[in-house]
Amino acid sequence: MTCRLWIVGTIATLLAASLAAAQPSPAIRYLHESGTVAAVNSIAVAAPPVWGDSRVVRLQTEGSVVAPGDTLAVLSNERFVDYLRRVAADLTVQQQVLVSVEAQHASHVLASHNAITKARLDMEAAELAEENQQFAAALERERAALGRRQAEISLTRALYDSVAQAGLDSLALARAQIRADRLRARRNRYQAYLDKLILVAPAAGMVIYHRERTEEGIEVVRMGDTVSWNQHLLDITDIAALEVEMEVHERDRSRVRIGQGVSAVPEAYPDRRYTGRITSLQSLPLASETGAVSRTFLVVALLDSVDGDLMPGMSVRATIDLEDVHASR
Repeated sequence: MTCRLWIVGTIATLLAASLAAAQPSPAIRYLHESGTVAAVNSIAVAAPPVWGDSRVVRLQTEGSVVAPGDTLAVLSNERFVDYLRRVAADLTVQQQVLVSVEAQHASHVLASHNAITKARLDMEAAELAEENQQFAAALERERAALGRRQAEISLTRALYDSVAQAGLDSLALARAQIRADRLRARRNRYQAYLDKLILVAPAAGMVIYHRERTEEGIEVVRMGDTVSWNQHLLDITDIAALEVEMEVHERDRSRVRIGQGVSAVPEAYPDRRYTGRITSLQSLPLASETGAVSRTFLVVALLDSVDGDLMPGMSVRATIDLEDVHASR
């Protein structure tokens, strides 16, 4: 009797299980995912393309709102500061050399002018003496003519020396000026490099530090850090337009469509709910960790309206309405 009752109970259990399996499972209407708030419009600000590492000596506070042209960060490059200091000292010395060469040139011009003037006076005196001796004895006339020729030679030499000295002075001035111009150009070039180390806001928005994922965790740039060429430092973010980024498992990928409604509850504000719609659905899966079997797809939903409390980088609990009639087919 006991065996018969056990057999009947077993058959009843199997029949109940078969009937339960035959019943269709209830359709899943909502999909719950974890997401992250991101900015729709964001401008990346990187370290300038200046050779060598630079140190952060000033950094705008994260979360502050800036206007175009406001200073975001000031970097210091000791290599270029040393270059600028040296070339500035060389330029100062060269400018003094240029002043000295110009003074020597002015002195030579004055000396040449005086020599030419004296030679002309001597020439005029010799010509006058020759005229006065025209009725004198032949020896006196010959002596006066010789004096005139010597005066002519002295005048010619003074003129030649003046031209030659002017040419030498011109070369010395040109050489000194070229040297000064080169040093000035190098100084301006180094100063231009240092001016690039002052980063200003390209547009209005909120300052958000760039998060870099490393083996030690998430890192951001801080005061005193050393940064390299074109390293991403921060973003200027328009917080008036925000979106939610989610990763959907591949088994749910076919049920998610653009246009479906999404509600998001921030972890920081569990009593608030923001709504939006899916605007982007990635076609290819995201890169997975080594050894992972399943894949995920990136889904982005644009929030309808936000307030000043919701910020990029915040975590949210997102709910996707899979049966939203507004979704595109």
